[in-house]
Amino acid sequence: MICFVLFLCSYGCLKAQIIKESVFSTHLKQEREISIYLPDSYADNPLKKYPLIFTLDGSFLNLPTISVLQWMSMIRSAPEAIVISIEHNGQRIIDTDIDVTTARLKPGGLSFKKFLDEELFPRITKDYRISSKRLFIGFSSTAHCPSVYAIDKELFFSGYIMISPNYPEKLQKKLIKAIKSSSKEQFIYLSTSENDIPEHKKSVLKLDSQLSEINTPNFSYHLDNFLGAKHTDLLFRSLLTAIPIAFRKTTIK
Repeated sequence: MICFVLFLCSYGCLKAQIIKESVFSTHLKQEREISIYLPDSYADNPLKKYPLIFTLDGSFLNLPTISVLQWMSMIRSAPEAIVISIEHNGQRIIDTDIDVTTARLKPGGLSFKKFLDEELFPRITKDYRISSKRLFIGFSSTAHCPSVYAIDKELFFSGYIMISPNYPEKLQKKLIKAIKSSSKEQFIYLSTSENDIPEHKKSVLKLDSQLSEINTPNFSYHLDNFLGAKHTDLLFRSLLTAIPIAFRKTTIK
């Protein structure tokens, strides 16, 4: 059944309207390519705003996310949305690098965040009709990055999908504290599996034990711990669950 679904998703993705743009960053001192997927109805609804799904890892996350989103919107399990992804130019780890002892971004990670905050996000919210419902997706070694935005005072995103992250303990503490003190609506999705990378699985389950105890009206949370799945199986399996849940769990428009 899943193979059949993914076949339909891949077929649909071939017809997707994907725009490629280059953005020069004064913080990174280089150009970065972004991919923008616009729903089929975008041009026909000039007054409508659409949710945003932002992913790291360029086409590696972009195409699976679009495929799952198209399928879910077709069966009305999720709304149409804009998907924007960024390429790392071979600097995937540098862009999201964090000091494990302080949970602060290292210089490369800080420059990347400034690029997103001060250059990319203002540009895309100006150029495209984006609503306040915004999801941030990361996978594996970049999956901790969405939580860096979850601890910001000014929240750009309302939901964070983190697939098999490996969390520094200090960052976990900061995330828990930020969620408990925030008055804004937030959703977090975590996933791991029976045969995930051991360090990642341990990290996810430890964070789960803390997130599952938070009982505030503005916070919702979901964990998937897939039986039998390997680390490489987690991407599509997690997206198929996470995307519809993320839209269902939040009331932000």
